[in-house]
Amino acid sequence: MSAAWARYTGARDARLHRDVALKLLPPAFAIDPERLARFEREAQLLASLNHPHIAAIYGLEDGGGQRAIVMELVEGQDLTGPRPLDEALHIARQLAEAIEAAHERGVIHRDLKPANIKITPEGVVKVLDFGLAKALDIVDESHADAPTVSPSLALGATQAGVVLGTAAYMAPEQAKGKAADRRADVWAFGAVLYELLTGTRAFGGETVAETLASVIKDPVALGALPSDTPAPIRRLLGRCLERDVRRRLQSMGEARIVIEDVLAGRPDEPASAPKAPHAERRRSWLPWAVAAAGLTVAAVALARNGRAPVSASPSPVVGRFAVQPPDGRQLTNNRLSGPQQAVSPDGRYVAVVVDELAGGTAARAIWIRGLDSLVAQRLDRTSGASYPFWSPDSQHIAYFADGKLMRTAISGGAPRTVCGAPDGEGGTWFQTDGEGVIVFAPDQTGPLHRVPANGGLSAAVTSVGDGETGHVFPQSLPGGRQVLFTARGSKPGIYVQALDSGQRTRITEAQTRAMYAPPGFLLYVRDEVLFAHRFSLDALALEGEPVVVAEAVRDAGASARTAWTVSSNATLVYRSRASEPNVQVRWYLRDGKALQVVLEAGGYSHLELSPDGQRLAVSRAAANGSDLWVKDLVSGVFSRLTSLP
Repeated sequence: MSAAWARYTGARDARLHRDVALKLLPPAFAIDPERLARFEREAQLLASLNHPHIAAIYGLEDGGGQRAIVMELVEGQDLTGPRPLDEALHIARQLAEAIEAAHERGVIHRDLKPANIKITPEGVVKVLDFGLAKALDIVDESHADAPTVSPSLALGATQAGVVLGTAAYMAPEQAKGKAADRRADVWAFGAVLYELLTGTRAFGGETVAETLASVIKDPVALGALPSDTPAPIRRLLGRCLERDVRRRLQSMGEARIVIEDVLAGRPDEPASAPKAPHAERRRSWLPWAVAAAGLTVAAVALARNGRAPVSASPSPVVGRFAVQPPDGRQLTNNRLSGPQQAVSPDGRYVAVVVDELAGGTAARAIWIRGLDSLVAQRLDRTSGASYPFWSPDSQHIAYFADGKLMRTAISGGAPRTVCGAPDGEGGTWFQTDGEGVIVFAPDQTGPLHRVPANGGLSAAVTSVGDGETGHVFPQSLPGGRQVLFTARGSKPGIYVQALDSGQRTRITEAQTRAMYAPPGFLLYVRDEVLFAHRFSLDALALEGEPVVVAEAVRDAGASARTAWTVSSNATLVYRSRASEPNVQVRWYLRDGKALQVVLEAGGYSHLELSPDGQRLAVSRAAANGSDLWVKDLVSGVFSRLTSLP
């Protein structure tokens, strides 16, 4: 046994009559109660990883003053390469499934390497030591002089500034002593897959220092892969072993899908906008992919003049597909409507605010799904979020929660407070030097504010004019010097304001949320119909007639909280009114027995009986928000009482 900690030791569980593996904790734990308590908390989380490809942790035992982790005993061989292509890919698929499942539970391995992967006699992959690197904050000293093992580390090793892990499989950010997130496991997965296929390490050297230098600087020798390696696997390795964490593969679910497609013999197709099995053809073509969160997605070609394509060219098509909320959850009904979904500027991801049940009550959180993926990921610690919007590099999301403007990285980590926002009504993230600038509506009334994206005091950037109650839902325009926004009030309008001079231009008097989409359209909703209107950035003026993009778009009318958004690469996401739940109104006896129906299913809320019990007033959803209707319970007449926004 090394001074740091013991190797796995076989043992027999006398109570449950099963063979187990023991891993003895370092002596330092016995003299540090705080450290031991921290490990026990981590171990409880690790023990929850119930997956066929992850070696289970059964618990902790204390015998004779020696603490030990009780783990599943995995019989089998260590993972070595090279392996035949088909065998290597089957191993890699199982490995990807294990990492994906752990990441979904918020657990990162941090020390993934062949020595921590076993292959059972039945060919089943088992990953060992999942999460123990963080739980223990220490590595094995018994091979401290080996070139593929990093130096032994002390307490706090997982914090930024301290190197942790096995050098040959470390991500560059780990090798530089920075904090690791799930993308470090993606890198290590790529290094392990490379070794499975080639039989050699992707990075190496005679000493730890040389190995770390290779990880940080040496090019990946993809030319050393076997000649029969499929192109999708080559591309996958390139994305996993990308040194820039922002460009590295962001999800192990994506890696699993690539491997499954290759194993299934599916044809290799370049990444493109999704296509629906049934395409529509129209006379006017618009330049974006459309998605509705309810959500429906379509890829649409464009003739640049907005008219029908010339006959010599193939007719463009529009394809649509649905982006469903995660299983057991639903798209949020917070504030009845609004842009509770946001597509990333690069058009690769959709962030959606989802209602979850927690303790019997509904809670909101942000989930992210790649448009080329079937798996959604929950952004931890985004409870109560609303109106999300993206950073220009598609790596961070800002949102409103608990009276604050917040931001978080899609790769994980703790959210950060940017500034106060009592009742936020939308925001936009400008690309400038450093972290950028955020322009946002801190509440439903008043001007727009601006604040450094890395946090600080906000300051007003617009002035509320006569007949206006507030400015909401801003969007940065190309060039980064102008902001598009909606003014609410008795004199509503859509405006563009220059950030440097404060000069503002009225685009139209409509009270609706609007957004710019390339190559030159202004999008807005009227009466649940989404229009695209040609828009000149030079003249700041609408041109020609609008074109219908989608119908039955969720619309709250006068509030401007229409449920759609568009990215800077022209991917459109909207929520369909067809996804709205219906409410049926009926009488019940006190014992719960159902009696006659009062109102058939519809978009009703806020029920109120008259004092004499002969009339029922309800709020009924409408294109302009909602109207009041009254049902005469004697005659059965159901009539609208109001028709105002």
